[in-house]
Amino acid sequence: MGPPQDFLKQWTYQGVLHDFQLNNEPPSWADGNPLSWGNEISKLQFVEEATAAAVSKDSRLLAIALLSRILIYALSDLTLLNELVGHHGYISHLEFNVHPLHSDHYILLSYADYFRKEISQFDNIIIWEIDSLGQRLCGETSIAEFSVQNLTEKSLISLQGEINDESFYAADCINEDNLYENIYDNLINARSKYLTRDLITLRGLILTESATTIADDGRLVLYSGEDRTKTIAFDILYRRERFILTERPKDGAIGFNNIAISPDSHMIAYARDKNTLAIVDSRSGTSLIDIEEDYDIGASIAFSQDSQYIAYSSVRVVLIIRRVSDGSLIFKGPTSKSYLFVTGLHWNPSGTLIAFKMCGTLYIWDSCSGKLVQRWKLKIDDMMLLNYFGPSGIQWPGNKIAFKSIDWAVNVYDMVENMAWRFYPGIETSGYQLTDNQLKNLQNQLHYLPSRNQLLSIDLDGALRFWQVE
Repeated sequence: MGPPQDFLKQWTYQGVLHDFQLNNEPPSWADGNPLSWGNEISKLQFVEEATAAAVSKDSRLLAIALLSRILIYALSDLTLLNELVGHHGYISHLEFNVHPLHSDHYILLSYADYFRKEISQFDNIIIWEIDSLGQRLCGETSIAEFSVQNLTEKSLISLQGEINDESFYAADCINEDNLYENIYDNLINARSKYLTRDLITLRGLILTESATTIADDGRLVLYSGEDRTKTIAFDILYRRERFILTERPKDGAIGFNNIAISPDSHMIAYARDKNTLAIVDSRSGTSLIDIEEDYDIGASIAFSQDSQYIAYSSVRVVLIIRRVSDGSLIFKGPTSKSYLFVTGLHWNPSGTLIAFKMCGTLYIWDSCSGKLVQRWKLKIDDMMLLNYFGPSGIQWPGNKIAFKSIDWAVNVYDMVENMAWRFYPGIETSGYQLTDNQLKNLQNQLHYLPSRNQLLSIDLDGALRFWQVE
């Protein structure tokens, strides 16, 4: 697999290998498609890269991460309300939820990846409490009160003076770069702790690409410890660990995406061990039901919107659907001889369809009949790249499905009218060099705003765009 950015610079649209269809007829393209849908409704462009976004459930607030800081906007007119600072690293995930005590306030979770291993000692998950105007409930802290730059410069000047002093006996044995780096990292850590001193800060990994990390009641957040050997359920209201779901040896690290919180906030489902799906009470961690499969549980688990059913895969079965109350089987796909890697499971709001990606292909299954109803895949020669950057950011605008393809275009298909659209702002990237993981994260940055019938997307040029769904 070549570097993704090199691939994107040479990318040309060659059509679709497997297309959507209705009654064996391919979809009709809207005007100007498939290469361009025209201008976006609105756009926010920044000097820094936009790396993540989230919209509050009442569609009042928009949060945008610019590398390590967060901007809060009023969604109605895109007025900037506030800036949140406290991270030291690339923010790759933002998530709004209701406040557990105040209906007109919000919880905002931010998660940062770190560029260097040396600074992974810092807390990288922050839970912000903000009001309807985007202001922190515990009060703002001015960066002017704590200038890392000034402290760093003074420290380095002082240190350099000591090193240059002939009386400094260890001058020949000191690695100056390491000294400078350690001082800077310590100051950054102190700054972060100062700016977030009234907030909940955690250290670890979130367990999902794009699905919820916080329970819908705003009380519980799930994350993994730093070494991925335990899953922690943290109580936001009481600011303490509620329980530990599972602990494993390092050679059995927790899988990415194989955990889910039910929409009613009452249950958590996760892979307890390789072939056991466990459903527990989210308030106590008490086991409700264990389901054993013949093969290892796969990398994606999802509850239906009514919390009555659960869908997941195994490494040999593409899709399994069970009733949550008793674990009874609703549907189980055929067994494959080859290893399967299913990710991004998403139920539509009515619970009749399930979409997921596998081997660079988007699949849509009927959850009632257990039949494959749609599949979609771009024409591309680089299969390794296609498998890694397959369709992502799946959304369900009414009778349509929306997602991002490997070229970072936003694709929309109307399953009733058999009509297709494609938002394609281009592949030109700015000077900021993105890693493979950061590119993959941007593919998941697609959000649907029901109140406005619009899609919100962060694109490769770092801009945030709003597209109207026809």
